[in-house]
Amino acid sequence: MKMYRKRISAGLAAAMMLILFSGCGNKTEDNKTEAEETTAASTEVSNQTENDATAEAVTEEVTEEEKTEEAKSEIDYEAVYAPILDEVVEAVNKGCDGTEEYNYISTGTIEAVMFGTNVDLFDRLHYMIKDISGDGVPELLVGENASYEPDDVEDDSYIFEGYTCKDGKPVRFLEGWGRNTFQPIDESTFHYYGSAGAMSSAYGICHISEDGTSLIWDDFYFSEGTADDNIVYYHNKTGEWDKENSEILDVSGNDFWSKDEGIEYKKLDWKPIREYKGLNTEDMETKESGSETGECPISVKYEDKEPTDSCIVYEPAYVDEFTAHILIKTSKEVKNFRIVTVTMEDNNGSYKFVPTECYKLDTFTADTPIYAGMNFPGDMPNNGFIYADENGKDRFFVISQSGEDGSLIINEEEL
Repeated sequence: MKMYRKRISAGLAAAMMLILFSGCGNKTEDNKTEAEETTAASTEVSNQTENDATAEAVTEEVTEEEKTEEAKSEIDYEAVYAPILDEVVEAVNKGCDGTEEYNYISTGTIEAVMFGTNVDLFDRLHYMIKDISGDGVPELLVGENASYEPDDVEDDSYIFEGYTCKDGKPVRFLEGWGRNTFQPIDESTFHYYGSAGAMSSAYGICHISEDGTSLIWDDFYFSEGTADDNIVYYHNKTGEWDKENSEILDVSGNDFWSKDEGIEYKKLDWKPIREYKGLNTEDMETKESGSETGECPISVKYEDKEPTDSCIVYEPAYVDEFTAHILIKTSKEVKNFRIVTVTMEDNNGSYKFVPTECYKLDTFTADTPIYAGMNFPGDMPNNGFIYADENGKDRFFVISQSGEDGSLIINEEEL
């Protein structure tokens, strides 16, 4: 019995130990499951927090972009560009003689006003406010529709100035004038032609930058004369007359200019200045360009026919594709008649024509017209004449081309 009790006690102890260990095993498994669940929940919360933070950052980024676009859309761009357009209207209304001071308008606009009339310029000068760079900010273009060749079928568009808006203020990215012309190939791409003299010419193609603040040059070609009267041709993509940083082209003059052939220009869909703010130009003062000090006895016109024996023949020192011949006549005898070339000088915003004498007659009479060769490389006057009136005072006239039909007109200037 004693032995039996011991065996039972041992079996009972073993059973109790088994039960005990079994219970411990279940508790450990439960703890592990709870820990995994806690970790999973923490991970889910952490991931959700990260996702929320990312979503919030994206939302903030989109919001900032939306704020920028909203700010752009709230700007009254016609009000931003109004000071420029107001100056154009003022110049056309009052006329220009080169002594006025303007904050904005370009040399090209001033030239157009100086050599046109008040009435036709309200229809000839144009403007457009439109986003041409694609950045959401409308640019302002100002220029004219005009024809400078007698055989042109219709007018072309010439851009005198281009502006974009930066920090609520107009910023100029383009300026053109008679010897520095920009014509649109499309609304954001332009053909350029420039001249700095008989041997120095340039042409090229450029386009507006993405932010609308500058021009990017696709190609720029120019020529420069040498000391021995040869011409060297250059190419770059900077738009600068920079010989040191340009490629020298081993081409003839014909080959050089052939690169500029076949360009098709776009006529811009812009509005005449007459439509700006609904102007009533009928009530405005009309000011004609030309002499205000008495009738000029001198007349000029293109002349294709060979000169007659009665003509005095004058040829310029340099003749090229821009050289044309004109017939100069006088209705009465004048003294000290001189043919001059003309340049425009800028003296702190005050523009003045400066003549250089090329040919002189002590007496110019009605029976001896002058058959004269003159160069017309651009629409800015390059030629003129001077004569002494009855009182011995020199009177100075520049010869320019009409924007309406390409005919020659004369305007008196101060010496």
